[in-house]
Amino acid sequence: EPGTSGAKSLLQAARKTMEHKRAGGGGHTGWSAAWEVNLWARLRAAEDAHTALSKLIGRYSMPNLLSTHPPLQPRSAQQAGGCRTCFELAPAAARRGESSAAATVKVRQREKGLMTSMGDVFQIDGNLGGMAGISEMLLQSSSMPGTSSASSVGSVGSIDMLDLLPSVPFDRWTSGEVRGLRGRGGYEVDLLRWKLVEGSAEMCERLSIKAHISNGRSGRLQVRSPCAMQYGGGG
Repeated sequence: EPGTSGAKSLLQAARKTMEHKRAGGGGHTGWSAAWEVNLWARLRAAEDAHTALSKLIGRYSMPNLLSTHPPLQPRSAQQAGGCRTCFELAPAAARRGESSAAATVKVRQREKGLMTSMGDVFQIDGNLGGMAGISEMLLQSSSMPGTSSASSVGSVGSIDMLDLLPSVPFDRWTSGEVRGLRGRGGYEVDLLRWKLVEGSAEMCERLSIKAHISNGRSGRLQVRSPCAMQYGGGG
């Protein structure tokens, strides 16, 4: 968890790995772009998470928002197109003694209704992973072994952490509202609303955050947010 002590070197290594994979063309399918969203969000890299989400929706989703995988193709075509982990037709076709072209026709017939005219295949991994990534941008939660400077709510017991809006690109998502997010310990964020007004002042002077959290169990809850916020809670 990024807020714990001793984690900085691991976070730096994770970030370097992500940067290396991105420079090498990573995130080039619906499912891998969704992974990018989640990992950048967990690193609290809001702009990087937004870039990955934009790629997932703009490049690897159909107009109805179903996520896709690039066309099934022989290995030679994958290498030429830079899609190094795309599903391959050649081995299966070779086992059947068919050409890749003949295999392509059969795949398209078998997957009718799940493939675009360009050959992109519907792949739900991108949809489920994309929603998980958006949730990570809005809320992260963890169990903390000790106390911190975050505001505490609740009675004694185990310490849970809710990190509100940890990876939201506020200059792009200037306002928003979400309901029904859940964190560790059974806590539910019934309402999470924010608004950033224009101006030259510091962001926290222009950003208003309101949250209402329902208690999932008896215990201690620490709530963290980018700026001061209005909080409400209930049993």
